[in-house]
Amino acid sequence: MIRIKELRNENRKTLKQMADDFGTSHQVISRYELGQTEPDFDTLIKIADYFNVSVDYLLGRTDKRFTSDKSFTTEQIRLLDAFNALIPPMQEYILEMVEKLVKQPQNAKG
Repeated sequence: MIRIKELRNENRKTLKQMADDFGTSHQVISRYELGQTEPDFDTLIKIADYFNVSVDYLLGRTDKRFTSDKSFTTEQIRLLDAFNALIPPMQEYILEMVEKLVKQPQNAKG
């Protein structure tokens, strides 16, 4: 489960932060990262959702982070990657700014 560590570091999460978010100990997360134990199916889904990636990506079955019926543009993927690299307070700030922009009539599609 090397990708868990990669994703955790990419998202600037400590073992303790991630463990707290999952209601477990940092030792459990560390064992997942080191391949000493495997998360159960439900936990795999939670981890994939937590990092906004597919379970297949998490398991190393694909290098595509997202699976969807909808294709993402290069710009959307860049935006998601940049957003995921921010610390949570900055993510919240960005979301607030985007929501304000979308509410402005001249910026709305359609």
